[in-house]
Amino acid sequence: MNKFISQAKTLSRLPDESSIYTANYTQGYNYLKKKNYSRALGYFQDAVSSIKRNRMYINNEYVTQNVLGDAVLRAGDCLFKSNKYNSAIKFYNEAINNRYSGFVYALYQKAIIEGLRGNVTNKIIALENVTEDYPRSDYADNAYLQLGITYQEINKLGQAVSPLRQLIDKYPDSELYNQALLRLGLISYNQGNTATAINYYKQVFNHNPDAGEAQAALTALEEIYVDDLGKPEEYFAFLETIPGYNVGDAEKEEISFKAGESQFENGNYENAVNAYTKYLRQYPNGRYSLLAHYRRGESYSVLKRYSEALSDYEKIVQRGQSKYYSKALTKAAIIAYNYEQNFEKAYRLYTQLEKAATDENAQYEAQLGAMRSAYRTNNTDAVLITANKVKNNPRASDQQKSAASFYIGKIAFDNKDYDPALEAFNTVTRLSDNEQTAEARYLIAYIYYVRRDLEVAQQLCLNANKESSNYPYWIAKSVILLSDILAEKGDLFNAQAALEGLIENYDEDQELVNIAKTKLAQLKNQASANSRLRFDNNNDDSSLELEEEQ
Repeated sequence: MNKFISQAKTLSRLPDESSIYTANYTQGYNYLKKKNYSRALGYFQDAVSSIKRNRMYINNEYVTQNVLGDAVLRAGDCLFKSNKYNSAIKFYNEAINNRYSGFVYALYQKAIIEGLRGNVTNKIIALENVTEDYPRSDYADNAYLQLGITYQEINKLGQAVSPLRQLIDKYPDSELYNQALLRLGLISYNQGNTATAINYYKQVFNHNPDAGEAQAALTALEEIYVDDLGKPEEYFAFLETIPGYNVGDAEKEEISFKAGESQFENGNYENAVNAYTKYLRQYPNGRYSLLAHYRRGESYSVLKRYSEALSDYEKIVQRGQSKYYSKALTKAAIIAYNYEQNFEKAYRLYTQLEKAATDENAQYEAQLGAMRSAYRTNNTDAVLITANKVKNNPRASDQQKSAASFYIGKIAFDNKDYDPALEAFNTVTRLSDNEQTAEARYLIAYIYYVRRDLEVAQQLCLNANKESSNYPYWIAKSVILLSDILAEKGDLFNAQAALEGLIENYDEDQELVNIAKTKLAQLKNQASANSRLRFDNNNDDSSLELEEEQ
């Protein structure tokens, strides 16, 4: 990448998406992933300054909006990670003032910085602005949780309750839901409301807790029931109401699960499968059951036992929102499409994934998968919807836009709606050069043939024979179409010659060869009939002559 950046400085007229500013942006992310914040900062700053400097020459709006805005935010993050809060705020303010995509994140980060500086009041005000002005943003639930934590830290427990309650009331699907319940339990306990605290800790188990959340709730309940109330029997009785939690089994369960984890972490996937299977047989709804299904699915995938992996991922999906929900959906959809080739299931899973995606990249990948799956199941309505989403998505590559246009064109062609079909197929030929492109060239020629524009159709067939040289099947189809065109124009000699050449040189698809042979026989019969007709006309002696008078 550094070599490209050096060379790009000497080049002009590079495509916006392959320019020096997008290269700097990409390199910034490379260093950010390595946590090399100082190097990453330099590249993000270069990306920001170069895009601003060349904005009037950049035609790609995705670069001037999304790339620029994201580079500004990431520059702020690099400075934040380096504890350079004043400089970080300058970038966050720029994102906020320009309303770049993700500016609410900048508002949230500014609030965190105020807390790190010790400006608690300013932090609270900033967090309240996020919750009040942007309640539908991805950071509203984070802001509510931070408000609760902040009030806890300054020992204003009564005020801490309200934002935490609003989090669980307004955002029931938030991944922070159980964290809010745990904090509400702790606040109630510190206020002396043990019954209320017990209620909050118990609610955790109704919302698919991960292992850490479940353990925190159990530890707190054990302390209240056993240490404070002296009622261990009530603690044991509660344990028995939770599927997989029996008195005396908790430690056994943890050990059973850890046996699978150890094998998994050491890459012994067969042994890991066996250990996780044993754990799940004993504790099908246990504390670690979601993670056990996920890890076993991962192990099956490594072992290429995809049907069994799919079963594990689907079990996670069926249990609803959890930390592993989106990951399981993603992997289940890939297996259903690529290995099971169950395209109806793949379409359903990708559709669920699109709704569950928490970032635009994941959402786009889901749309792409749904489009491909819908096409394989002949779900034309779904193809049109998803293909238009893909085609108009700024993240789509030319190849992906071409595929979307191809699907749209095929549906229009099948419906004999030729104008939009031509538009879509022309887009395919402009953006790509693959087998779909070869088919699109053939179909364009066929549309002109159907419309009786024989001269254009003939020229397109001749062009396709050169442009689609890597795809013999579509060359063969074009040759057969060319023969039909020549025959319709009355050029039976060249129509026959085209088919004879195809039959002599092509043998990859017997069905096409048989079609060519049938058409050649028909042309020969037609030529023979025409010859007899001309012969009969030339030897017609049925004319009468007037005899001369004697």
